[in-house]
Amino acid sequence: MGWWNDFDWNSRGVTVKKTGAHVSFDRSLFRDVAKWLPYGIIERIRAPLNTSQRLRVYAIPAIPRYWYLLRVSLSRLGVEFVDNVSDSDIALYFDDSTYSQPPHLLNGPNVQINFACRDISKSYVQTVFKNIFGYDLGVNPAQYNGPMVAKTETNGTHTGKIVQGPCQAEDGYVYQKLIDNRSKNGRVTDIRCPTIFGKIPLIYLKSRPEEQRFANLNTEVKLSTAAKELSEDEIEKVALFCNAMKLDWGGLDILRDSADGRIYIVDVNKTDMGPPLSLSLKDQLKSTSLLAKALELEIKNLQSMPPNAHKKQIDIII
Repeated sequence: MGWWNDFDWNSRGVTVKKTGAHVSFDRSLFRDVAKWLPYGIIERIRAPLNTSQRLRVYAIPAIPRYWYLLRVSLSRLGVEFVDNVSDSDIALYFDDSTYSQPPHLLNGPNVQINFACRDISKSYVQTVFKNIFGYDLGVNPAQYNGPMVAKTETNGTHTGKIVQGPCQAEDGYVYQKLIDNRSKNGRVTDIRCPTIFGKIPLIYLKSRPEEQRFANLNTEVKLSTAAKELSEDEIEKVALFCNAMKLDWGGLDILRDSADGRIYIVDVNKTDMGPPLSLSLKDQLKSTSLLAKALELEIKNLQSMPPNAHKKQIDIII
């Protein structure tokens, strides 16, 4: 099916079917499309033309579109999507849903991406985060005294709001500490970490005005590295977190609290879009190169494993 079937359309805008996120038809949308086009065109041109060397990818329930980081990274390596898993080099479960039920692949390749990642709800992220890092992100709204963040469980809706505790919990919401990630220029800064089998090939530093902390927009984005933004212990724990989430590919939203200096993983996205539009075109293309090279290395490592070795690990997890 065409990409337009991913959305519900009306005269005012579009709604993403899987997540319920709404995008209005306004100047900002057309400005974003105009920003993305040069990147999208260059990436299409850069895709290898030699069909004999393309990676064969079996993707369900949907093939990722070109505005997703995974798609452009695969395209850099050369990709052909196939209908039968037995003909594939890579099996990919690509679904925007917060909760999913990926099937077991009986004759799948060694490289299987996100088939064991079944829950990216905010409450589950909080639980896994506490287990790995040893401190809490979530709070009990009825007992917490002070400002806190209320968010819906659903992926990709950008529904965060600041509320004052103690208060009555609202159905469908989780409650978290208000992380003070403000910088000296009056903006808030998010540490966006694309991850590939727990590795962090790069970091996007995303900043926006404090009053727009929950908005899906950025005033400025800079390309950085894990070594610059995270300690060795934090990098190790991020890898453990991804392993516990069964997240083979995805994006983590991380905030560093200026009060205690610690990082908090506040969101997990297994179908992350990008690169961010506020990043320069040069760094957008550079980030795709870095992600593609890191993905290629992990694919080669997994392909060198004994046949079906990945199944033993997944069966233990499930």
